[in-house]
Amino acid sequence: MSEGAEKASGDGGNTIEYITSNFSLHQFNAAINDRKIIYQVLKMSDSVLVFINDKRNMQLSSMFVSLLNRYDNLPIGTRLFGDFMEEDVSKSMALRMSKKLNKTVYISCNVGEDRTLLPLVEKRIYEEVKDKPEVF
Repeated sequence: MSEGAEKASGDGGNTIEYITSNFSLHQFNAAINDRKIIYQVLKMSDSVLVFINDKRNMQLSSMFVSLLNRYDNLPIGTRLFGDFMEEDVSKSMALRMSKKLNKTVYISCNVGEDRTLLPLVEKRIYEEVKDKPEVF
């Protein structure tokens, strides 16, 4: 039986095994350029999902995935959903984060295309990675 598992007998002699989840959720905030940015990180077994939103405009408009590439040291990435004509801000962020964390990264960055804001948004993520690596 795995760590954190419990067994319970069901009707008819069947056994149900309850196990602890491999998912964990972490949330943190940042005040950047007079905007409150909310970060939500869902850590999974071999990957991480990062939602980045402006508190004034919570949305899920697009999502990218970045995967490690066994044939090259650069990860590969693609858009899972969203407007295929919009700039690939989340994609480049996902590629960099995947390389840094050495795992698959899903990212949804919904703070707009502000060129002064985006580097600060990404910097805050890396500060959190440095301070709390166990949540990534």
